[in-house]
Amino acid sequence: MADNPFARFNQQAAPAAPAAPATQVNPFAQFNAPASEGIPQGRNYEAYDVPFEAVKNLPSSAVKFGEGVIEAVTSPIETAETLARTAVGGAFNVLPKGAQDYWKGISTDPASLQRSIDIADAVGGEYKKRYGSWESVKRTFAEDPVGALLDLSAVAGGGGAVLGATGKAAKLPSLSKAADVANKVSAYTNPVTPVVKAAELPFKATDRAAEFTNKLIDPKSAAYLDAAEGRGTEIVNALRSPNLEIVPGSAPTAAQAASPTGATKFVALGENLTKSLTPTEAASVLRTQEKARSGAIRDFGKTPDELAAAKGTRAAEGEINYDIARQSMAKADPELARIVSDPYIKDAMPAALKLSQAQKITFADQPIAVLHNLKVSLDKLLEKTGDGALGRAEKSQVVAAKKQLVDWMEKKEPSYKTAREQFAKQSEGINQMEIGQYLEGKLVPIVGEGAAKQSASSFMNAIKEAPATITKMGTSTPRYEQISKALTKDQMKVVESVRKDLSRAAETERLAGEGSIAAKQIADFASEVASMPNLLSRIATVANVILRRLSGKINRKLAIEMATEMLDPTLAAKALETAVSKDFGRAARRKPFITTGKIAEDIARSPVTTGTLSVNQLAPANQNQLAR
Repeated sequence: MADNPFARFNQQAAPAAPAAPATQVNPFAQFNAPASEGIPQGRNYEAYDVPFEAVKNLPSSAVKFGEGVIEAVTSPIETAETLARTAVGGAFNVLPKGAQDYWKGISTDPASLQRSIDIADAVGGEYKKRYGSWESVKRTFAEDPVGALLDLSAVAGGGGAVLGATGKAAKLPSLSKAADVANKVSAYTNPVTPVVKAAELPFKATDRAAEFTNKLIDPKSAAYLDAAEGRGTEIVNALRSPNLEIVPGSAPTAAQAASPTGATKFVALGENLTKSLTPTEAASVLRTQEKARSGAIRDFGKTPDELAAAKGTRAAEGEINYDIARQSMAKADPELARIVSDPYIKDAMPAALKLSQAQKITFADQPIAVLHNLKVSLDKLLEKTGDGALGRAEKSQVVAAKKQLVDWMEKKEPSYKTAREQFAKQSEGINQMEIGQYLEGKLVPIVGEGAAKQSASSFMNAIKEAPATITKMGTSTPRYEQISKALTKDQMKVVESVRKDLSRAAETERLAGEGSIAAKQIADFASEVASMPNLLSRIATVANVILRRLSGKINRKLAIEMATEMLDPTLAAKALETAVSKDFGRAARRKPFITTGKIAEDIARSPVTTGTLSVNQLAPANQNQLAR
């Protein structure tokens, strides 16, 4: 008798010389749950719960399938014999009694036939536990989806073979037609094909299978990881930055918080989800930000009513203080004569005297009042524009002459100096209010495409233009060249924080635009789940159909959940961190598949195995074996 060509692969010890139990380490052991006999009598499922439970249990069910593949490959003869006997016995049991008697009568090996019948009876008992009732069927598909599909394939494929052979023998077209239907079901649902495919595909496609499984059972994490583009940790750190609120009370969205990282897809995903799925909440966040910015500026800008009141107080107190100074009887002296001899002061004198005449005052009775009118005339001379505007040198001379005049009045009449200082002090607060209200006015919400960019640009221009809104008393000459000359350091920090907050929003808008196409694809993550790797395309056919049917509900539920998280950097950080953590565990879960796959592939590719055996002994190609 020829040597058994499968001996080196066979795990069964020879009867004459029992071997020690195999010591090969099961690479799937770390994933195994406690052993059980089929599907235990346990939880009952509502029909609508079955698809979701099946998806959740797909990984553990697939691991059991992987172990079965290895066992089948490494014990090919035992596998072939068991499959053959199950097929023969199962075929016999489904025949009418008359047909059974016929087969027994022509059998050349009744004992072998009886063994096949016994094996089929045992298999039938297992099938009864798994499919004997509607509750058992639901439980089987929910808790062991891959096994259920394997069973469906075996029953359909085997049934096709038996029905086809019997139909031809008995010349019954209806049985042959039933066989065609059963064979199609088998070809569609059978996850195992010949041994080589069974050995190669589970392990060569591990990466794609793992990716698919992750998307299938946790599409939200898959979407987060895809959007992070390998920068998950960096984005999480940005989302958890202690300085997220640039403006107190202006809490950013996750997209805004992540914008400093430049992660276009993540930012775009956050923007697209929040604006499309939670528009009310997203608008509320934006209104809160706008309110915080306006409030920060209003802290020093105050309200129009408060500004009007401050100006009224300044005017009233100024009138009192200046009136005291005007009552002074300061005497003219040679220094004053020298000052007023300046040609530019002489040019301003007619207007000052005209104003004094209108006020019914003279230098003799109110010298300080008349000299103050002269100072006002010099201010007007300095602010002239157009053809009559002074050149740089001329302005410098006028400024110097005015300073000499003011210094003389303050020296001769201290009350005049007090009035000026008090007015200037009150003007500082008023000027700050005016600048604040001008800036706040530029924070009016802008809607439409590019709104954030326009808002940021408008505020920047307002910062540059604000000084021009504050003019010197009685003139149109700007009192300040830069806004920083009018505001305190703390007020400037507030303005800068608002500018930065608006700039972050504009940058978020820009990044979202760049990553919008990719983000839309991620947001539709269920459509990606529907595209499966070759290995699992048959195993998960039913799950795939379920997902396609329910994808609208699943998409919206998970997408709204993500959109809600994207409104809060803390929640988004937690979700992304969880996704990253799961991703780190993938390599460990794939390792046993890859390691064992190399061994199984070598065995499956051997000429003896590929030339002699296929796992699916009941496939249509082998129907002739059953018909003999």
